[in-house]
Amino acid sequence: VNAKNIAARQSGAPAAIVDREQILVWNPDYIFCDFGGVPLVREDKKKRPDFYERLDAFSHAVEGWFTPKMNEFVKMFAVKGLPLIWDGLCRFAEGENSGEKLCENMYYGSLLAGLVINTCGTAFPHPLGYVLTENYGVPHGQACAAFLPAFFERAAEYEPQKLAELEKLLGCGKREITEILKKLSVTGDIVISSAAAQRYAERWTDNVPKNFAASPGGLSPEEAARLLIFNAD
Repeated sequence: VNAKNIAARQSGAPAAIVDREQILVWNPDYIFCDFGGVPLVREDKKKRPDFYERLDAFSHAVEGWFTPKMNEFVKMFAVKGLPLIWDGLCRFAEGENSGEKLCENMYYGSLLAGLVINTCGTAFPHPLGYVLTENYGVPHGQACAAFLPAFFERAAEYEPQKLAELEKLLGCGKREITEILKKLSVTGDIVISSAAAQRYAERWTDNVPKNFAASPGGLSPEEAARLLIFNAD
């Protein structure tokens, strides 16, 4: 078809992993998609649909909470939506995953989180989460949540006032929030060595995502590579 591989020209390799935002920047005439791993994610999502929606919505609202674009108007949506989502996650962690009131709260919480992300965008858990989804089949919500503990650590260092306000809103501290997220976002079987993490992070060397700059303290590709290391000796 005489097609030119834009990704190959950018990376120098036959294939490259890029963020979805970069594809919009390239604006190619044709996109060939490989959906080989999608059936596995769909099958698991059928079993626990609310679970993925809760984690994804929580990531949207939390990441937006710390971005520079957060303002007092949008914050009203986060203040209303985050407790609803967090309550659902806590209940799910305890084994409860049904009930009309619970589903209704999650529905409204997700809508409010959507209003937050629409203005604020996301931070580094999202582009890092794509690595787990694309290469290890981790569903999007779980993949993003896997990096929220590290995100909270940076928030504690660079945005302690915002973090304290969020902890008060959710009714628990950073440590408890992190423990619950780690319980829900299972990555124990994933092994990513330092060398592999460096290869994954190469995608951001020349095209640093805006999500990195929007994160507390910013994030460099080198720091992103360190966060991508999982269960390596």
